[in-house]
Amino acid sequence: MEENKTLLEKIKDLSIFDSFKIVWFIMIFVVIYYTLIAAP
Repeated sequence: MEENKTLLEKIKDLSIFDSFKIVWFIMIFVVIYYTLIAAP
């Protein structure tokens, strides 16, 4: 049971990290997109 709990916590941490990475990618993409639109 304890092992399962730690595994669940690990998965939770991973999912949070993945979501944070996705947010970072979206932010960078938006910044590049805006710069491309604002440049011309």
